Amino acid sequence: MLFNFFNYSDAIVALVNECTDNCIHIVVSASNDHKNACLQTPAAAPSAIMVGTSDRLDKMAGLLNYGPCVDIYAPGIQILLAFIRNDTDSWFLDRTSMSIPHVAAQ
Repeated sequence: MLFNFFNYSDAIVALVNECTDNCIHIVVSASNDHKNACLQTPAAAPSAIMVGTSDRLDKMAGLLNYGPCVDIYAPGIQILLAFIRNDTDSWFLDRTSMSIPHVAAQ
């Protein structure tokens, strides 16, 4: 899930928890604002799996949000991805959105 709000929402937290109760696991980004990730929704849902970004040395990357609710760290620095302009274009990106697929695919 690639969206977070810094306004807590009981409705979104309840929806994430209901999904998890029905064996649909929600993987969310810790985001990239250098703030307490535990204060954002849907990441604040206890049943959500919150992913932070690690660097090439497997250390927490400085660009991301932090807090005890970050469940796991995954590679998200200098991730090569295809670009939509043509079939040969690519670029490197540093974002927590690059970390989520590593966890969601497991």
